[in-house]
Amino acid sequence: MRRPYHAVANPVEGTILTVMREASEVATQQVARGASLKQMIASVAAQAKDTVRRTPELLPKLKEAGVVDAGGKGLFYIFLGMKNGLTRKSRPEAVKEATPQEKPNAEAGSYGFDVQFLIEGKDMPVKAIRQKITSMGESVLVVGDNRLIRVHAHSPNPQAILDYSGGFSTIQDIILENMDEQVKRLEEKRVKKSQRTSRASPRTKSK
Repeated sequence: MRRPYHAVANPVEGTILTVMREASEVATQQVARGASLKQMIASVAAQAKDTVRRTPELLPKLKEAGVVDAGGKGLFYIFLGMKNGLTRKSRPEAVKEATPQEKPNAEAGSYGFDVQFLIEGKDMPVKAIRQKITSMGESVLVVGDNRLIRVHAHSPNPQAILDYSGGFSTIQDIILENMDEQVKRLEEKRVKKSQRTSRASPRTKSK
């Protein structure tokens, strides 16, 4: 598990790196115990799900935004797909988001976007690309070789990252998520849930 950490300029726990590391540790333990492939993948998926839920506790910025790490969540769904394929299940599981924290006077656009994509080309300078994208965003992960690179970053201006990356060749499999909208939706759900709870609470009759 050293290679993924070395692929990031500033490795941070509470990201996809943590999910990869803890899932890898569980996989190693299961193999040592002689578990079957189905048992191992089931254990790995369960661990990934638990780790994703804990990412806000490991990375304060996620807790403040009331979200889990998007990259780690994506990795969990990959493991879940493998598990469901082996067990012939099709019903997806969900990872609960963290509870949004109160943030008075928060400015719009304070969390930015989560962007993920692939760059496909020839003789691409992986190290230089990693350094440049790291200067353009946060929670940056740039892994691959000179022909295929996977990128993950948080940025208020994802288009700048996409424009830069597109200069090397083709970019594909773009995933763009507005983290401010995620926080807004979570806050709306929290308010609705609170209102439903208040209406459902029995009223105390005065004597």
